[in-house]
Amino acid sequence: MSGTHHLLDDPHHDGSEVYVPRATPQLGDVVPVRFRVPAAGTERALWARTVRDGEPRLVPARLDRADAHKRWYVAENLYGGADLPVRAGALHLPGDGPGVQVWRLA
Repeated sequence: MSGTHHLLDDPHHDGSEVYVPRATPQLGDVVPVRFRVPAAGTERALWARTVRDGEPRLVPARLDRADAHKRWYVAENLYGGADLPVRAGALHLPGDGPGVQVWRLA
């Protein structure tokens, strides 16, 4: 089927152990949060939107690994309890095209 969009073609993050460590963090711990981006993506960077002290923040992610199908990024987030840093609200992926690409996460 040509032209069919599949969800695996989108950047992805969820609360599973693949993306967030299983351990329960303590206040002040740094929690690595992973994101998967398809290898066909044109992003030049990845930023995770989180909330700390009631204020939105953009946390830069570093490229962790890549293969022929996907790239994995990791953003290090400071755990602040109720701020829920292990769940990003949105990904900001500046691409090669015009504007900024943003994918909202569930």
